[in-house]
Amino acid sequence: MSEVYEYVDEELKREENCLTVDLFFDGEVTLREAEIILDSIMKRADDDYKTFIGYRPTIYTKHPFVLDD
Repeated sequence: MSEVYEYVDEELKREENCLTVDLFFDGEVTLREAEIILDSIMKRADDDYKTFIGYRPTIYTKHPFVLDD
C-alpha cells in the first residue's frame, strides 16, 4: 500500500475524518458503471463498519483514448 499524506485541517467544523481514495477501472468502464460498482462496495462497508459515515464521488478521470458515451 502506498504512503498516505496525513494532516489536521484546523478549519473543519464537524468531528469526522476524510480519507480520499482513487479507484482504478478498466478503460471500458463508464462513469455510470463505476458509480454502480462504488455504491455496491460502499453498501457492504456500511453494513460492516458502523463508524463509516458516507461517501461522495467527486472526480472521474478518463483516459484520452475513450470515446464519449
